[in-house]
Amino acid sequence: MKITVAASLLLAACASPTANPHDRIMDQIEAQVRLPKGAWPLRDYARYYAVDTKDREGLGKKRIVGIYLKPLPPEPSGPGIGCSEVVREDGRDILRDVPCPPETRSKDELAAGERRWLDDTSGIPIIMDGACLMVTVVFDPTTQRVEQAQCNGEA
Repeated sequence: MKITVAASLLLAACASPTANPHDRIMDQIEAQVRLPKGAWPLRDYARYYAVDTKDREGLGKKRIVGIYLKPLPPEPSGPGIGCSEVVREDGRDILRDVPCPPETRSKDELAAGERRWLDDTSGIPIIMDGACLMVTVVFDPTTQRVEQAQCNGEA
Protein backbone atom coordinates (compact mmCIF):
# COMPACT_ATOMS: atom_id res chain seq x y z
CA MET A 1 0.00 0.00 0.00
CA LYS A 2 2.79 2.45 0.91
CA ILE A 3 4.55 1.74 -2.38
CA THR A 4 1.35 2.47 -4.35
CA VAL A 5 0.84 5.80 -2.56
CA ALA A 6 4.49 6.80 -3.06
CA ALA A 7 4.37 5.83 -6.73
CA SER A 8 1.14 7.82 -7.20
CA LEU A 9 2.67 10.90 -5.60
CA LEU A 10 5.80 10.59 -7.75
CA LEU A 11 3.75 10.28 -10.93
CA ALA A 12 1.58 13.22 -9.93
CA ALA A 13 4.68 15.36 -9.40
CA CYS A 14 6.02 14.40 -12.82
CA ALA A 15 2.71 15.25 -14.46
CA SER A 16 2.38 18.64 -12.77
CA PRO A 17 1.85 21.64 -15.05
CA THR A 18 5.21 23.08 -14.03
CA ALA A 19 7.10 19.93 -15.11
CA ASN A 20 7.68 21.46 -18.56
CA PRO A 21 10.90 23.56 -18.54
CA HIS A 22 9.19 26.33 -20.54
CA ASP A 23 6.39 26.50 -17.96
CA ARG A 24 8.98 26.81 -15.20
CA ILE A 25 10.72 29.67 -17.00
CA MET A 26 7.42 31.47 -17.65
CA ASP A 27 6.45 30.96 -13.99
CA GLN A 28 9.81 32.40 -12.90
CA ILE A 29 9.48 35.45 -15.14
CA GLU A 30 5.89 36.12 -14.08
CA ALA A 31 6.82 35.81 -10.39
CA GLN A 32 9.54 38.47 -10.82
CA VAL A 33 8.16 40.90 -13.34
CA ARG A 34 6.98 44.30 -12.12
CA LEU A 35 4.78 45.80 -14.78
CA PRO A 36 5.42 49.46 -15.56
CA LYS A 37 3.21 52.31 -14.49
CA GLY A 38 0.15 52.45 -16.72
CA ALA A 39 0.05 48.70 -17.35
CA TRP A 40 -2.90 46.49 -16.47
CA PRO A 41 -2.59 43.51 -14.09
CA LEU A 42 -0.71 40.52 -15.53
CA ARG A 43 -3.94 38.47 -15.78
CA ASP A 44 -5.31 40.99 -18.31
CA TYR A 45 -2.59 40.20 -20.86
CA ALA A 46 -2.13 37.41 -23.37
CA ARG A 47 1.54 36.48 -22.88
CA TYR A 48 3.93 35.18 -25.53
CA TYR A 49 7.52 34.06 -24.82
CA ALA A 50 10.47 33.00 -26.97
CA VAL A 51 14.25 32.94 -26.92
CA ASP A 52 15.71 35.93 -28.75
CA THR A 53 18.52 34.37 -30.77
CA LYS A 54 20.00 37.76 -31.70
CA ASP A 55 23.06 38.62 -29.65
CA ARG A 56 22.34 42.34 -29.24
CA GLU A 57 25.39 43.08 -27.09
CA GLY A 58 27.95 40.92 -28.90
CA LEU A 59 28.62 38.97 -25.69
CA GLY A 60 27.19 35.63 -26.76
CA LYS A 61 24.14 36.18 -24.54
CA LYS A 62 20.67 35.13 -25.50
CA ARG A 63 17.64 36.58 -23.77
CA ILE A 64 14.08 35.43 -23.36
CA VAL A 65 11.59 37.96 -24.64
CA GLY A 66 8.04 38.17 -23.42
CA ILE A 67 5.41 40.17 -25.24
CA TYR A 68 2.29 40.88 -23.22
CA LEU A 69 -0.69 42.00 -25.30
CA LYS A 70 -3.96 43.27 -23.90
CA PRO A 71 -6.75 41.81 -26.03
CA LEU A 72 -9.20 44.46 -27.09
CA PRO A 73 -12.86 43.98 -26.17
CA PRO A 74 -15.15 42.92 -28.99
CA GLU A 75 -16.76 45.67 -30.99
CA PRO A 76 -20.30 46.51 -29.88
CA SER A 77 -22.97 44.97 -32.05
CA GLY A 78 -26.69 45.08 -32.50
CA PRO A 79 -29.24 47.22 -34.29
CA GLY A 80 -27.85 50.64 -35.14
CA ILE A 81 -24.32 49.64 -34.12
CA GLY A 82 -21.71 48.45 -36.54
CA CYS A 83 -23.22 45.92 -38.95
CA SER A 84 -25.72 46.25 -41.74
CA GLU A 85 -26.70 44.61 -44.99
CA VAL A 86 -28.21 45.82 -48.23
CA VAL A 87 -31.60 44.34 -49.01
CA ARG A 88 -33.99 44.90 -51.90
CA GLU A 89 -37.43 46.12 -50.86
CA ASP A 90 -40.14 47.59 -53.10
CA GLY A 91 -37.72 47.72 -56.02
CA ARG A 92 -35.00 49.67 -54.24
CA ASP A 93 -31.92 48.90 -52.19
CA ILE A 94 -32.07 49.80 -48.53
CA LEU A 95 -29.58 49.42 -45.73
CA ARG A 96 -30.82 47.35 -42.79
CA ASP A 97 -29.12 46.96 -39.40
CA VAL A 98 -28.26 43.37 -38.54
CA PRO A 99 -26.44 41.75 -35.61
CA CYS A 100 -22.72 41.57 -36.16
CA PRO A 101 -21.17 38.10 -36.46
CA PRO A 102 -19.45 36.90 -33.30
CA GLU A 103 -15.81 37.84 -32.87
CA THR A 104 -13.51 34.96 -33.61
CA ARG A 105 -9.89 34.57 -32.64
CA SER A 106 -7.35 32.85 -34.82
CA LYS A 107 -5.97 29.60 -33.42
CA ASP A 108 -2.70 31.39 -32.65
CA GLU A 109 -4.28 34.31 -30.78
CA LEU A 110 -4.43 34.03 -27.01
CA ALA A 111 -7.09 35.38 -24.68
CA ALA A 112 -6.30 37.44 -21.58
CA GLY A 113 -4.66 35.26 -18.94
CA GLU A 114 -3.33 32.70 -21.43
CA ARG A 115 0.34 32.25 -22.27
CA ARG A 116 2.37 30.36 -24.84
CA TRP A 117 6.01 29.49 -25.48
CA LEU A 118 6.95 29.95 -29.13
CA ASP A 119 9.83 28.44 -31.09
CA ASP A 120 11.32 31.83 -31.92
CA THR A 121 10.59 35.54 -31.71
CA SER A 122 9.36 35.73 -35.30
CA GLY A 123 6.08 34.14 -34.18
CA ILE A 124 5.39 36.68 -31.44
CA PRO A 125 2.61 39.08 -32.39
CA ILE A 126 3.33 42.77 -31.91
CA ILE A 127 1.49 46.03 -32.27
CA MET A 128 2.91 49.37 -33.26
CA ASP A 129 2.65 52.05 -30.63
CA GLY A 130 -0.24 51.13 -28.33
CA ALA A 131 1.37 52.31 -25.08
CA CYS A 132 0.67 49.72 -22.37
CA LEU A 133 -1.56 47.61 -24.61
CA MET A 134 1.79 45.90 -25.28
CA VAL A 135 4.49 45.33 -22.67
CA THR A 136 7.92 43.98 -23.60
CA VAL A 137 9.71 41.89 -20.98
CA VAL A 138 13.35 40.79 -21.27
CA PHE A 139 14.69 37.99 -19.07
CA ASP A 140 18.34 36.94 -18.79
CA PRO A 141 18.50 33.16 -18.26
CA THR A 142 22.12 33.44 -17.10
CA THR A 143 21.35 35.72 -14.15
CA GLN A 144 17.77 34.43 -13.81
CA ARG A 145 16.53 38.04 -13.61
CA VAL A 146 14.03 40.19 -15.47
CA GLU A 147 16.12 42.96 -17.02
CA GLN A 148 13.35 45.02 -18.57
CA ALA A 149 9.59 45.49 -18.50
CA GLN A 150 8.35 48.45 -20.49
CA CYS A 151 5.25 49.61 -22.27
CA ASN A 152 5.35 50.02 -26.02
CA GLY A 153 5.81 53.54 -27.36
CA GLU A 154 3.18 55.93 -28.63
CA ALA A 155 3.09 57.58 -32.05
